[in-house]
Amino acid sequence: MRVALVTFEFPPDTPYGGIATYMTEVADMLAAAGHEVEVFCAGHASRTERHRAGVPVHIVAGLDKDRFAEEVRPVFAARHAGRPFDIIECADINGDGRVLREAFPEVPLVIKMHGPTFLCVRVNHLPLTLGQKLRFTLGALRRGRFAWLNPDQSILHLRNRREQALYRTADVVASPSRDMIPIVENEWGRRPEGIVCLPNPHSPSAALLAVPPPRRDEPILFLGRLELLKGAADLIEALRLLERSGHPVSATFVGAPFPSPRRGLNMEQWAARRLRLDSGRYRFTGPVPRAEIAGHFGRCQLVVLPSRWDNFPYTCLEAMAAGRAVIAGANGGMRDMIADGVSGLLVNPSDPKALAARIAEALARPERLAAIGDAARQRVITVYSAAAILPRHLGVYEQARAAAHRRRSVAAAGRLA
Repeated sequence: MRVALVTFEFPPDTPYGGIATYMTEVADMLAAAGHEVEVFCAGHASRTERHRAGVPVHIVAGLDKDRFAEEVRPVFAARHAGRPFDIIECADINGDGRVLREAFPEVPLVIKMHGPTFLCVRVNHLPLTLGQKLRFTLGALRRGRFAWLNPDQSILHLRNRREQALYRTADVVASPSRDMIPIVENEWGRRPEGIVCLPNPHSPSAALLAVPPPRRDEPILFLGRLELLKGAADLIEALRLLERSGHPVSATFVGAPFPSPRRGLNMEQWAARRLRLDSGRYRFTGPVPRAEIAGHFGRCQLVVLPSRWDNFPYTCLEAMAAGRAVIAGANGGMRDMIADGVSGLLVNPSDPKALAARIAEALARPERLAAIGDAARQRVITVYSAAAILPRHLGVYEQARAAAHRRRSVAAAGRLA
């Protein structure tokens, strides 16, 4: 099968996050199985490079996410004209496949849900001041539209409309987590054929699999963007509760600080007002290179990822592959990844008190943490390996090809009528 993966994010220029990781894993998985894969992504300058396993990566110059869909079209068209693609897969973000769908409707299109704009905005939303709402409204009026931001509602903008339109026209829409499906269907309506649940593949690095067992004297670890969506504020509040109870816990935060619940302060600055940073128990490293992540897992006894929402966080699978017990928000992909009390620990999101209790309970039983870490590593290897995911992934592609065939047949019959 000849597959085009269309993604704004991809190494070497735009390896920004989970989408880049996912597309890299899929490209490797399909190429290793003998399929022809080509990647179309954004970058600093137009060129074609070879990724692992010889996968061609066509880099489109420009880092403007709103222009990527248009700019990728001529590059795709040139490759498609030489040897047509059997399938196109792209992410939901910003509806990057919308132009290709219009220009090449004959090619089956699969959309993988990673995190639609409406959901990210809703979960990460901070109440706006009156002045900010006025500026938004006046700006909308200048563009000939009326809009008013209610702090209790999602902020839906151009990207959301693009994503919704592509959701309605794709041949197959797939989600890596079960929790995402009803959320999207409630917001955008149910597709007649529904949404397929298709977990993402993950092949742990040798460095992760070689991380030694945890030690009791190590801190807990938060790894990811320090933002509301990832539960960073909830963890800070949980640590504050443990401080006040007389049972403080050491913690390392690895990731870039984003806005906190207090306007004008990023999450690290806000933590300085909530925690006793002078105690030396807390460390904020900022973002680190991916090559250093395994080392951070090796220097902690417990990983805490209390996301308010996370569709399919690779950080959780990486921590599990490193043999670490994870306390995770009981939603999204982590609820699928973790069997509570067996291969990890789940906690209700946005509940610092429950999170503090779960952390204290976990650290009080280090032998149980080690057993959970062992089970977590084995689960990643058996459930999320390429061998386990590949047949399901190819089945989705075949489903898209069948749907495209039906769509073309209906269109042909309409023209004859």
